[in-house]
Order: sequence, then structure tokens, then C-alpha cells
Amino acid sequence: MSARDEILDSLQAASSTRAEHGHAHTHAHTSQALKAIAGANLSGFSRAISTDYNVALVERFCERLRSVKGEAFNATDAAAAAACVKDLIARWNIRGVAYSADPMVASAGIPALLAELKLPVQRLDGGPGEAPWREELAAAAREKRAPTVPWDLAIIGCDGAMAETGTVVHRAGKGHGRGGWLLCQAQLVLVDVSQLVPDLEGLFVSGGALDKDDLPRAITAITGPSRTADIEQTLTVGVHGPGRFCAIVVG
Repeated sequence: MSARDEILDSLQAASSTRAEHGHAHTHAHTSQALKAIAGANLSGFSRAISTDYNVALVERFCERLRSVKGEAFNATDAAAAAACVKDLIARWNIRGVAYSADPMVASAGIPALLAELKLPVQRLDGGPGEAPWREELAAAAREKRAPTVPWDLAIIGCDGAMAETGTVVHRAGKGHGRGGWLLCQAQLVLVDVSQLVPDLEGLFVSGGALDKDDLPRAITAITGPSRTADIEQTLTVGVHGPGRFCAIVVG
């Protein structure tokens, strides 16, 4: 029996007793009903409310991101997320991939997937295999040129996401370099459903991605593909960053 059924049955019993036996026993049976309510298993209610809330946030996030020409999907688990990534790589005709050391990327099995697809890969944001990219960055700085980016797609995680605008947020810091994923043609972000908040204010709550007591030196907020209308008010996509953007909410 669900918590809801327990509560309704208790209230119905109290009501029936009042009708059958008069007011003398009403107080006792009402007290019994209230005790049943207090002792009822409300975890079902709590889970339902939490689930509905998350569904609403995910739907809003995806809707807003699509409205700015980004792609957005909801994957129930890591396996579904990996399948979505595989489909996207085929559809976008990706020839090389860079990926970060973010826990979401690892939990979705992205390194194994890329090995299966036999694509050229590059590690970003710390960890083994990142040396070639760091060396290229250093060489480009010495030679005063733009770094060569040998990949089409960067797959990364994030530190938070806002449903109100379809925005993902990254904190600056060690292991959170931005060059590798801002210079590529396409970007894919894996978002854990627990990282999703309704609006900007939600990011600044205690323990949030932008906790006021632990603010990073810089914050990058991304809402869809890079676009600008600086020149004659003509909208151009992909000038200051990736021209394709996709977010997959996992959970």
C-alpha cells in the first residue's frame, strides 16, 4: 500500500466512525488518523516530487538550448549517454575528438567508446596523454600564432547548468583549461541532472557550482553555439568558438 493510500484509508476510517458512533469517538479516531499520517511512509511522495521537479528542469533546459540552435538530449543513464554520443559523432562526421578528465566523461565510458570507434583522440584538462596539446600551446605562444587544433569535437563536463536559459557553466582552475574546447568546431557537454538548477541564483546557493565562499578566478557560461552580430548586425555562427553545441543531461 502506498503512503497516499495509507493516509486516505486512515481519514476515511475516522470519518466513518464519526457517522456511525457519533461525536464521542471522533477525537480518538481523528487522533489515530493523524498518527497514521505522521507515521506513514512518505518516501514515495518525496521521490515523486523530486522526479517531477527534475523532469521539469530537464525539459526547460533542453527547450531553451534548442531555441538558440543548440542540440539537447536527456539520457537515462551512462550507457544511454554513450549511445547518444556515438550517434552524434556519426551524424556530425567527426574525425578527431578531444575529451576532458571530468568525472562525467569517464562515467559515460567516453574513452572506451572513442577507442572502439578508432578515432584520433587528445586528452584535455590534465591527466596522461595531455602533453602534445600543452606542447602545441607553448609552441604557438612562442611563434605568436594560433594553436593547431587537430580535432573537430571536444567532449567535456561542466560545473553547473541553468534551465532558465539552457546555459552550462565552467569554473576556471587547475584542470579546467578552456583553450582546448573553445577552439574546436563542435562541443558536447555532459551534464549530471544533479547539476541542473532553475536559474542563475541557484548556482550561488551554499554548495552550488558558484558558491559565494568558493568563487573561482573566472567563470565561463555557454548558451548554445558561438554566434555574433557585431558586423552590420548580421548573425554569424562559429566565429568566437564552436559553431555546433550539444548538451546531454544524464539521469
